[in-house]
Order: sequence, then C-alpha cells, then structure tokens
Amino acid sequence: RLGWEGTHGDHIAYRAMFELGGEDDPIESRIAEVWASYNRAPYTIQTGAYAAPTNMEGATSSDSTLFLERATAADLARSVGGGDGRIGVTVKRTNATSMAALSLTGPLLKDAEDYLPRAAIVGRYTRAMAWRKDYLLHFGVNGTYVLVPGHKTPEGQPKSFPIRFLNTPEIDVDDTPLIDTGDIDARHTTVLGAEFAAQHKNLYLQAEGFWFGVQRHVAVSGDPNFTGFYV
Repeated sequence: RLGWEGTHGDHIAYRAMFELGGEDDPIESRIAEVWASYNRAPYTIQTGAYAAPTNMEGATSSDSTLFLERATAADLARSVGGGDGRIGVTVKRTNATSMAALSLTGPLLKDAEDYLPRAAIVGRYTRAMAWRKDYLLHFGVNGTYVLVPGHKTPEGQPKSFPIRFLNTPEIDVDDTPLIDTGDIDARHTTVLGAEFAAQHKNLYLQAEGFWFGVQRHVAVSGDPNFTGFYV
C-alpha cells in the first residue's frame, strides 16, 4: 500500500491510498480509499470512497481487531451498505463520549460484484461511559437500509435485483464460502445491530448482534430474515 494523507488549514483533511499488487494479479493496482472531509467541531462531513461507519467491528481498523479476521456476522452486516472502497458521503457528530453518523453510500469504487448493493442509508450511534473505578462501558446501535440492491441481468432473463449474503470462514485460505444464501430477488434489505463492550483494567469484552431482513421483489413464500452475533 502506498498513499498520502494530510490537512489543509484548520478544517479540511484528505487521504488517498493505493494497493499495488492484487491477490490474483501481481501487477494489478487499485484505489483502496480516497476521500476528503470538512471538520468543524463537533461535526464532520466526509465524501469519497472509504469505509462508512457501520458497526463496532467495521469501525475497527484491520490491524487493531482482536482476531485475525472480523467476526462473520459483523462482516456480513458491514458488506451490505459499507466496506472498504465504497463511494459515499457521511455526516458525523462526535464528542468525548458519543458519536452519531449518517451515511448515504453507493457502489464500490471498482470491481463491484453483481449482488452487492448499489445504494444504501447507513446509520450508527455509540456512547461510552465510565462505571465505577477502572470500568468502561460502550453501547451502540446501527442500521442499514438498502435503497437499490445489486444489479444482475442473466442473459435471456428479465432484469432482477438480487441481494446475497456470502462470506468465507473467518480465517480463509481460498474463496470457498462458509455462508451463501444464493441470490434473493429483493426490493429492499434492512440490517439492524446492537453493540456492547466493557473493559475492567486488562479484561475486555466485546459483543454485537444483528438482524438481517429481506423484502422480496415478488412475494413467493414470505420474506426471509436471518440473525447473527458474536461474543
């Protein structure tokens, strides 16, 4: 990865990061993230291609997560309307103990699979507080509402808009999926999540739970929904 970041004056920040050499093609390069933001405390407006605030695991840098990979449930929730390199605009309000963010996200900057959503609204609110001596607590809620699911038009078939929940094992060695619902012909998709974390000196606990709901494009046998969590 090569890139740069900086500020201009007291209120403008920017970052551009490029990945040189892909998994399948050693000479392939791509834009990992490129964005600019305007900051006037306590508000920030950010636009470009970046990972919008989706959930606790999604907001944690990959070099700071507790384990080698993000938890499956959080990664699935993150991929519905967020993730690295997704075009969007975010309005965020932060202070010492709380954060509220609302984002309008679009497609991935490059190489978007057919089943990935093309537009979504993503929101997140968190609050941290001290409880007794040496105790810290974190509470949060988050949600994603897909406005335009991914586009896929099989040859000779009418246009459809599928949503697909697909993920490899949390420590993967190839592209074999552990979870794959297949294409679900959807009009809208909703993800709701709850966050909790606690710290007492060197002891740390983190947990999130998610509900995934799909509204079918054409009613067949009811609208499917799924749940997932980790601790």
